Amino acid sequence: MSAIRYSAAALLASALVAPGGTAHAPVGVGTVTHISDGDTIVVSTVAEPVRLLGIDAPEDPADCGGPDATHFATITLEGREVTLTTDPTQASHDRYGRLLAYATLTDGTNYSVAAAEVGVVRAYTFEKPVQLAGEIAAAEQRAKSGGLGIWGPPCYAE
Repeated sequence: MSAIRYSAAALLASALVAPGGTAHAPVGVGTVTHISDGDTIVVSTVAEPVRLLGIDAPEDPADCGGPDATHFATITLEGREVTLTTDPTQASHDRYGRLLAYATLTDGTNYSVAAAEVGVVRAYTFEKPVQLAGEIAAAEQRAKSGGLGIWGPPCYAE
């Protein structure tokens, strides 16, 4: 793992944020069987890859934070059961055929919020904000303030 730091305490402190607003549409429950990168996963009960909503991870291994984003997704999600839910403000699939959904762990942790909290992803909007945009942006701001992940050394993302 690189010199980028993220805190388990920060993850636990924010990961239990309860989603607000209109109900999300449940897609199902399954086990995460593969991590493509910090914002794309494969789940046992879904035929297509899942693009996680509200976040964007550095993906190229040469990008600062890319390997850390993938590592965080791996230690947080791989082999674990998640509930996938879509967001009524978003399309069900992206242009690459990936399911657009949130992944929530059995303890209630929303992965998008947790990953933003530890600074391994950026809050991301495509066309219109997701319902959890406020929670994800607040988590990102806490990571920035703490110099965590891509917001600290060696990346100092802006």
